[in-house]
Amino acid sequence: MPPVDSSVTGTATFANATGLLKFELEIINALQRAIFGYQGASTHCGGPCETGNLTALWLTDTHGGETAMSIIETSLLTDADVLNVGCGATIDEVAASLYEGTA
Repeated sequence: MPPVDSSVTGTATFANATGLLKFELEIINALQRAIFGYQGASTHCGGPCETGNLTALWLTDTHGGETAMSIIETSLLTDADVLNVGCGATIDEVAASLYEGTA
């Protein structure tokens, strides 16, 4: 927040099992220009168009380069990765918040 104009799009896919939440992020530049990196990926409490408290940090590394037209990253989170209990104290509760649209 706030929204920005960009030719870069992304898709996040989640899969969970008790105590684990897998996240896959695919970032693509439709204009076939290089992606030089990103600041990270995280989950925040709140619905669409809200900026809520940080709940879990998915990715922090910046990847990309002159030839990267797309980036695919995966991460596996556990209860130890929950930073703020606003959307749940466990990764299972955070996953439920994601599926309910409150994170």
